[in-house]
Amino acid sequence: MSYSEKKPSLFWPVILIVVGTILLLSNFGILPPGSINLLWRFWPLLLVVAGLDILLGRRSAFGAVITTIVTLALIAGVVYAVFSWTSSPEALKNIVSRQIQRQTVQVPLAGVTSADIFIDLPAGPARISPLSDSASLIEGDIRYFGNLYFDTEVTGEHASVSLDSRTDQFLFSVGDIPTGDMQNWELKLHPRVALDLTLDAGSGVADVDLSGLDIRML
Repeated sequence: MSYSEKKPSLFWPVILIVVGTILLLSNFGILPPGSINLLWRFWPLLLVVAGLDILLGRRSAFGAVITTIVTLALIAGVVYAVFSWTSSPEALKNIVSRQIQRQTVQVPLAGVTSADIFIDLPAGPARISPLSDSASLIEGDIRYFGNLYFDTEVTGEHASVSLDSRTDQFLFSVGDIPTGDMQNWELKLHPRVALDLTLDAGSGVADVDLSGLDIRML
């Protein structure tokens, strides 16, 4: 009776050893700040090397050796790239700044006397304060990651405004990379409009000055 012997795969042992080593170095503070999250951005390479392991590594011992060499080469290239970025503050800042977008938001007052306003604040710094001498219900300068969702609806003298930013990319976060005030919201509201105001501060730092605003519900 003949049977085919399943060849042992070196893929998962190599991956576990590398991941364990990286996490250990991070726990001891040996890796530069931001390196772990930058490494996670290369997670699609796991699919590449897994595919190589299925095609070659499980067919023969020679294929397993080739897959292991390719996997180690890819890991070495990724680690080198990450260390190059994290050792250069300017390079790291450029990586983060390319992900930052900026937009000015504004809703004309146009006879509005009351408004429902929902604001989901970012993880970065944010400031909310009253407007002065403006013909706008809300004005703002926003720097954000991902996508900005700014929805407005005006019915007669009443307005509804929703402002939110979300990241729709997998493992987008840059975590402990120092971004300073790169992701920053500056918003101002009209002081003479009756507001039902909902703020979701999340984990961010917000400086909220509601003095002078006509807040009916918060």
